Amino acid sequence: TALSIFDEAGNGNRYSQTQLAALFPSLTVNVTNNGTPDTAAPLITAGKVLTPKVSLSSTNPAFGVNLTMSDNLSGVQIGLLSVSAPDHTSGRGADVAGPSPIVNGTLKVFVPMNGATATGKWTIS
Repeated sequence: TALSIFDEAGNGNRYSQTQLAALFPSLTVNVTNNGTPDTAAPLITAGKVLTPKVSLSSTNPAFGVNLTMSDNLSGVQIGLLSVSAPDHTSGRGADVAGPSPIVNGTLKVFVPMNGATATGKWTIS
């Protein structure tokens, strides 16, 4: 119903459905599935903390984990990790896309920290 396009400088245009109708011969797409639909959620089968201690004075401080995951059909494209501060009033998160959808494999996710990050025990949330 709408399309947006932006360049690297942040300049952009948005097109309404009426504007798109003048550009495309048809605005409809017929989606079919003759195979088995993917209806099962992916699973994290194991996790490993890569950085049990994060030094905020290091060059690139980050909390990292390995997520071993599986999916029965289409694979996992993105992993998201959220961590809560010691006082549980704030948190941080990061996501990472795999090199290709992961059916069975491991994805590394790192949550960046900085000098303003609260010190103490953070919790994977």
